[in-house]
Amino acid sequence: MLRTKALVIGGGPAGSTTARFLAKEGIDTILIERDFSFVKPCGGGIPDTAFDELGIPRNIIKKDVKKVKIVSPSGNALEIGLKGSFISIVKWGEFDSLLREDAKVKGARLFEAEFRHFEGTGRKITARENR
Repeated sequence: MLRTKALVIGGGPAGSTTARFLAKEGIDTILIERDFSFVKPCGGGIPDTAFDELGIPRNIIKKDVKKVKIVSPSGNALEIGLKGSFISIVKWGEFDSLLREDAKVKGARLFEAEFRHFEGTGRKITARENR
């Protein structure tokens, strides 16, 4: 049986970042992700300011988007410049892996497993694997 102070379920950007911050603060953390190899079928856009704010390396950025273009079904186009910041494009698979690896480096334990349910046991919560 594994014991931990913090159990994070889901190894996407939010879960991996949470596990990274918890582990960095010395809190015993386990992160569970169903499938480490899963890659979302789309690119990812993240506000540029998030990289510095969350301590994410910028070398993962593939492209910076400083304006967006909206085209209606009839072909009318509207181009909008993003003022004050921009959107950084990443490949989700690389991004998720980088964040999970950083959580591991900071001390989180990572498991590729499917979470099923919690059991309450007084002031403690137990997560059990269904077999």
